Amino acid sequence: MNEQRRIPSETDVESAVGEAPISELDKPRTMKEAAALLGVGYPVVQRAAYRGLVPTYSLGSSRKYVKLRDFLELMARKSKK
Repeated sequence: MNEQRRIPSETDVESAVGEAPISELDKPRTMKEAAALLGVGYPVVQRAAYRGLVPTYSLGSSRKYVKLRDFLELMARKSKK
């Protein structure tokens, strides 16, 4: 029940996006895409974005985008505490 999750590393995320170059970590993604690539639920990504734990980006519409790098940095900060 109190299962501990392993925090994905940059290598894990790169593998999830098909051995993509580092710049793929900086590509704006929808919250659903980010959740799927990070292996977490959509509400986790949404909550982190709305609480201001990671920045969001708008590309000319009301839809919010996030970057995988921001989540990896957040997870790294949280794991050090």
